[in-house]
Amino acid sequence: MPKEKIILLPGYDGDGEGTFNKLVKLIQHDYECIVVNYPYYHQTERSYSLFELNNYLHTVMANRHNARFHLLGFSMGGFVATSYALTYPQDLLSLTLVSSSVKPQLGNVYKSLLLLAYHSFKVPFVAKLFSLLYTSKLFRPLMKLSPLPLPRNNFPSSEGYPVFGSLANIMFQSINSNNDKAIKQLNFPKQAILFKDDLSFPADTYTKILTNLGFGVIVKENGGHATGTDYWNKVAEGLYR
Repeated sequence: MPKEKIILLPGYDGDGEGTFNKLVKLIQHDYECIVVNYPYYHQTERSYSLFELNNYLHTVMANRHNARFHLLGFSMGGFVATSYALTYPQDLLSLTLVSSSVKPQLGNVYKSLLLLAYHSFKVPFVAKLFSLLYTSKLFRPLMKLSPLPLPRNNFPSSEGYPVFGSLANIMFQSINSNNDKAIKQLNFPKQAILFKDDLSFPADTYTKILTNLGFGVIVKENGGHATGTDYWNKVAEGLYR
């Protein structure tokens, strides 16, 4: 029997291959894993909107002549996956959010900062300057207080515009969406895998929200935001539950 396909969407850095290396090894016996890199990964030209990432993913899958598939989104990828599920529900067998949600939950201060970022990051210089500050060793202790996960240590500042510009677009569009009713009506299995010690998507904040939207929520104690040594083992366990 052919394996069912599972599409894996990464977080804001766009690096699907790096993000899911461990997970693919854990589940490839049972699934045909298709890892997606976002079109801005290792690019410097422009940022993308949620609509554009939806179309990009749909084109990728159409070119493969694929039947229905499972869709998994990690971190920011959960916003993309949710948007895709609402746009192309006929494509999906299931939707899984990992250390993610259907939209970010932000206080008024962070909402104001997001609005500022949404507009200012359309200027490449501003987004690149932010990436320099966000990744610098000097400001790293301060940036740990942000709800955003820290980028990898070797993140190239030249990619600051497409990465942080796209992140601001997607978060802004997600937080201003009003799709709770449509999410509840999706007629395929929905689940979320959350971690109590994840500072970006803490289980204590998001479990009730996702449960009310019809997700089966699996809560793990430790793992951080893909920072724990056995994080992906726990994610794989959740997929087989």
